[in-house]
Amino acid sequence: MPAKKRPLLERMARARKLKRIRTERKVTKSRHEGIRVLRNISAIRRFRQEAKGKAVTRLGFGKEENRAFEHVAGLMRKSGLSVRTDAFGNLYGRLEGKSSKVVMVGSHLDSVRRGGAFDGVYGVTAALEALNNIKATGNPAHPIDLVVWRCEESARFNKAMLGSNAALGKLTAEDLIRTDANGVTLRKALEQNGLTYKPGQQLINPQNVLLYIEPHVEQGDILARAKRKRIGIVTRIAGPERYELTFKSHSAHSGATPMGRRHRKDANVAASKATVKTRNLALRANHISRILGPTVSQAVHKGPIVGTVTQMRTVQGSLNTIPGMVRTTLDVRALSTHQRGKLAKRIITGVRKAALKEGVSLDVKELSRSPPVSMSAKNVTLLERVCKENGIVHRKMPSGAGHDASNLQKAGIPSAMFFVPSEGGFAHNPHERTHIKDLGAGVVLLTKFLHGVAKVSPVN
Repeated sequence: MPAKKRPLLERMARARKLKRIRTERKVTKSRHEGIRVLRNISAIRRFRQEAKGKAVTRLGFGKEENRAFEHVAGLMRKSGLSVRTDAFGNLYGRLEGKSSKVVMVGSHLDSVRRGGAFDGVYGVTAALEALNNIKATGNPAHPIDLVVWRCEESARFNKAMLGSNAALGKLTAEDLIRTDANGVTLRKALEQNGLTYKPGQQLINPQNVLLYIEPHVEQGDILARAKRKRIGIVTRIAGPERYELTFKSHSAHSGATPMGRRHRKDANVAASKATVKTRNLALRANHISRILGPTVSQAVHKGPIVGTVTQMRTVQGSLNTIPGMVRTTLDVRALSTHQRGKLAKRIITGVRKAALKEGVSLDVKELSRSPPVSMSAKNVTLLERVCKENGIVHRKMPSGAGHDASNLQKAGIPSAMFFVPSEGGFAHNPHERTHIKDLGAGVVLLTKFLHGVAKVSPVN
């Protein structure tokens, strides 16, 4: 080999070796952070209704959520954060800074019935790990609040994101008389926990918040199916439209009543046909969108359109009775309000026709409606830059599920959100699981993002 070329080749080989060493160190550090996050998730998983198995039921304002909050408050104090709760029970752990503008990061601890261990809890534990990292390396100019929202899931009171809605003064007197399956109102649940929230009471002043960021496990399989994609940067969050559908006829004896529509007015058959009708109309809406290409709304908010019958309950029925009343809930979502409204209207019209064919009447009650929300473009760009600077493979993507970040963005607080993969795409499911390296990658991204926006200066 010519002598002149040898130094250049040696330098190139040395550069490749150093790059490999730096990458290995980052992966090792990321893995250690992922392990610590997983330990905290496992510890919080103990607070559930189930005595064994993988399932987690931790409903808002129940004793299991209370115990989880107490545990996390202890972790916050151990990390040297100043801890407080507000009038709705939301929990805050602050890493102090000198500025009056606060940076907020957080998620929730409650679950759906028989859900998994990672939903919401990852965001809280990743944020705690990130704050520990920042505290060890410097002092933030902006205070950083780790916030744990109460009752994010709609599993208990049929309305989602109650904690962040309350903090922003968006809960009404009607919301406080919502009841759970046992007839307990939200107001009563608050009183049982020693909380004194009043309708419209604002607990956070958006003017004092610099931004909000929420880490979360993806509630789908897009990242899990993508090659090497470890982070999903959320650009827009879909808004749900929810309805209660009540199918009414008259009950009859299941043995003595002949088969056929002339004799039987089966509310359960009508509800079942409504479920299939909902699926088919939603599939058709997606198929038409793909064939026709971007419409005016979809060109800006491209994403899936979904419709689901999420619950079905026989109100009048028994082992030997043809059901006379069945109640279901309908959940319609899209990234465009126009697309969502069109699908909801088509589903209700189609379901009503299907019910009438069975001789069954249909009552429709709207439960809730939330607009889709775009995340702060500036924060999306910043998250992309941090990913590129740290070699984190990522993609931009929408969220079909609702999150507290949408409430804060609507209130004028620039908000951001990112996902780590859920293996197998499991969500609201006992089999939720995220690989340690992905848990750690999220912590690295969150730490670097917070380090920049909170303007952390090195420890003297």
